[in-house]
This record gives sequence, C-alpha cells and structure tokens, in this order.
Amino acid sequence: GEWRGDEGTLTEHFDYYDGQKQKRVWTIKRLADNRYEGRADDIIGKATGGVAGNAAQWSYVMDLPVGDTTYKIT
Repeated sequence: GEWRGDEGTLTEHFDYYDGQKQKRVWTIKRLADNRYEGRADDIIGKATGGVAGNAAQWSYVMDLPVGDTTYKIT
C-alpha cells in the first residue's frame, strides 16, 4: 500500500485452495484520533477502525460469493 497525506490505497491479493484468485483494493482515509474509514468494491458501505500502538482494528460487512450465493459477513 501507499499513503499520500491522509489517504491511502491498500491492495490485497487472495489465492484460494480451489484455484480462484481475488483482488481487493482499499481506499482508506485517516480521520481524527487514530480513526480510519475505508471502502472497497465488495464492502457494503464503509469499513471503520482504529489504531492503538502496534495494534489495528477494522470492522466491515462484506459480500462473500460462495457458488451461486452471496453471503453478507462481518
């Protein structure tokens, strides 16, 4: 990932056991008091989180495709 000012981009690459591959690109914005929010194509609404020391917490709802169905998971 990379940061420019208070905005960052993080790219994740996933390789699944069944051979499928997935890429998720996050756009993250730094807010006040070590809080962050982010968006990605398969995330419903926005993700929210924070940082304290060397720990980070990130919460979101995601559309997860499994076969012919899509599940909303947190």
